[in-house]
Amino acid sequence: MEMKMAAQESWLAEQAGRRRVGSGAYGPADKKLVCWAEGPTWFEGTAADDGPNWWRKYLNWMKYRHTEGYLAGSQPFEGAVFATRGQVIFDAKSDFNKRVRILQHEEFRVLRLQQTLHSIAVVDTVNYLNPAAAPILPDKLVLGYIRAMVAAAAAFCALTSWGDADSCDLRLPGQSMLCIGVGGGSLPLFMARHFSNLHVWAVDIDPVVIRAAQQLMGMGGVPVQVWQPGDQASHQQAGLIIEMADAQDVMSDLAERIHRGIARGQSAICMDTYDGDAGIPAHLAAPAFMQLCAACLHPQGTLVVNLFNGYALSTEREASMDFVANAHDFFSQVYTIKVADSPYNMIMAHRPAYLSTRAIMRAADEIGKQAGFEWDAQDEVRDVFITELDDMETVVELRA
Repeated sequence: MEMKMAAQESWLAEQAGRRRVGSGAYGPADKKLVCWAEGPTWFEGTAADDGPNWWRKYLNWMKYRHTEGYLAGSQPFEGAVFATRGQVIFDAKSDFNKRVRILQHEEFRVLRLQQTLHSIAVVDTVNYLNPAAAPILPDKLVLGYIRAMVAAAAAFCALTSWGDADSCDLRLPGQSMLCIGVGGGSLPLFMARHFSNLHVWAVDIDPVVIRAAQQLMGMGGVPVQVWQPGDQASHQQAGLIIEMADAQDVMSDLAERIHRGIARGQSAICMDTYDGDAGIPAHLAAPAFMQLCAACLHPQGTLVVNLFNGYALSTEREASMDFVANAHDFFSQVYTIKVADSPYNMIMAHRPAYLSTRAIMRAADEIGKQAGFEWDAQDEVRDVFITELDDMETVVELRA
């Protein structure tokens, strides 16, 4: 109890120094401390059987953490991140991410690349006594940034159907979504389950990550193939497939095929590529790769990217804003979305035409209800900013 009171008092002491910068996280100027909402609270209950609002208890549980602690995997307060230290159920060396581990924290299964927390899944502890042996529940998206990516991709793509015969609406037949980075597979699994007409293909270069996702993160039934040039020609049927390859090679081949008129551009590209060093690989953050993304999208398609966030002038915030600035060289409209329950994440999204926050929320709400999301999709796209570059090539965010 004394530890909890000390945590709360520490949080209250920070309030005088907090500020907000566009989609940036709140935070004092001299410390990399990120808190949220009413301050640190403590998780009680079981996610697997707590009804449609199960994640809110969990997010209250995770409200208090250090930005550096998130990146490095440290825990500033015992029990503030997970109630247990976790049972290691997968541990393997990787040529691309150094070390890949999966830890079981009661009903939560956590994928770590090196020390970076990359993915969290909920397992079925109602029907299985041993959490480490239980299957995951893929409809439960724990991390707020994953929910925001799903809501943004679905809403932005759906809005192309309003008066547009060549729609990218993910609910319609013939649509394809490319996920760059498999990780724990939460996003591609969820999209394939809730959009029955959608073809989802996920690309990852790391065979160890793919093996971990297949064995313990719910991707066991998903076919995996070593990518070869021209593989996209077979991506016509709805469902999910994993391609083992460098995303740059895949995108280069796809861009050429689209240019030759023998492949259709992607309705959506979702990019979540942070590695074991807590950074986006340099070649995937370069302007040349951003140009490939633009070439691989359908003219009405949407690019959605997960970026680490932070308070103004923090390393994470500056790197994310550089990424957004580079996107302006290839995309006409670039948005940032503040992730309500994950202040250490932000979402960058592209859409060819201007959209208001109200239109985005309305579309997300309609799709979420129709597709049976367990969470309120419009809440995940409530803070949307349209970005511009000023005379100094600095990103300026304006409320959409």
